Amino acid sequence: IKQSGFVIELKSIDTYTSETLVEAAESALAQIDEKQYAQELQSAGIKDIVKLGIAFDGKRVEVKSVL
Repeated sequence: IKQSGFVIELKSIDTYTSETLVEAAESALAQIDEKQYAQELQSAGIKDIVKLGIAFDGKRVEVKSVL
């Protein structure tokens, strides 16, 4: 059985800075790597891991992914 895993990081943009939704979504992806959130999945033998960085500002959303 082929197993897949997902790691999702959510970010709300800081309204006091000029951070864009795209920048926040990219920052979320970077945080997944920096904090090694996928490590437990990899240790369990899961090789297909989808990383999602999701940024939002009210109803506006930006999603970045890495397979």
